[in-house]
Amino acid sequence: MSNLLEIIGPYPPPLGGISVHIARMEFFLRNEKINYKIYNHGFVSSENVLPTNKSVFWYIKYLFSHQGKLIHFHQFFSFHFLYYFIFSKLSEKKIFISIHGEGIIYLPEWQRKIYIGLLKNTDFSLLICVSKNLSSLLAQNGVENIWLPASVPPGKIQPVILPKIQGKDYFLFNIAKLNSKIAESIYGIELALQFLSRSSNKYQMLLLIGSEVESDKDYLNSLLEKHKVKDFVTVIYEGNLVNYLGNCKFLLRANKVDAYGVSIQEAIDLGIPALASDVCIRPKGSILFKKDNLDDLIEKVENIDKIRVERETVKSDFHFQLIELYKKFLN
Repeated sequence: MSNLLEIIGPYPPPLGGISVHIARMEFFLRNEKINYKIYNHGFVSSENVLPTNKSVFWYIKYLFSHQGKLIHFHQFFSFHFLYYFIFSKLSEKKIFISIHGEGIIYLPEWQRKIYIGLLKNTDFSLLICVSKNLSSLLAQNGVENIWLPASVPPGKIQPVILPKIQGKDYFLFNIAKLNSKIAESIYGIELALQFLSRSSNKYQMLLLIGSEVESDKDYLNSLLEKHKVKDFVTVIYEGNLVNYLGNCKFLLRANKVDAYGVSIQEAIDLGIPALASDVCIRPKGSILFKKDNLDDLIEKVENIDKIRVERETVKSDFHFQLIELYKKFLN
């Protein structure tokens, strides 16, 4: 167990950015013969996946029961910053921390200083920022880190073919879970529905939702009725995004807050145009529009074929970089 890698974070289901990243990394971990365990912030278990059952007490127990030579924490709760600080003072193990969002940037200054102070005093081996903007902010405040997006190739794709309604093209909009708390404030779903309302003579929406149990269907129905687009939206719960992209003219990521956009990278890798709000550094080949700006979005869609030709698309190898970092710190 001396060269054991332990990964702590969510694992599918549901399908979200972090859980998909961790699950897809398994193939490359096995391929490189890296000995690993995944502690799933959830209830699913398998050969190398152990559930924490979302228990706070698990985290307390883990302070004293961890075995890995390298521990990789994926941050998704604010209390994790304090936990990582405490963990690093009690353990001599090597620690990776991945921060997948830009939340720190938008906090009140006093709260941001607390989190940055905790990171400054945490004894980690490597801090990974998925967001280029956050990476720059932390570096400016004396927190050493690297920028490394969480994009991992999907492996085998099993296409799901959907029938077109009246010959209209699909565009894809995906969201981890749909509720009134985050659907608009984070994912910008209102802009997507406004676009659909204006363009329903040409397009229909394929709405992929990562978690059915954590979504509010009444709220979804109220949004569709508000924008009068119920007949132009196909909803799929817990579907693998890459299996559906082939149906779509383009992918739309309208986030008001974001870090990178793994779904954008996946669309580009599969040759599907990806339109994204300009809130952060996006994958090469993205077609950017101004945040929350319907007119700019419509203009970009109308010129999508021309813009696509002008853009450079580059497949990512971020997962290989992460594997090399694992091997470096395990050996």
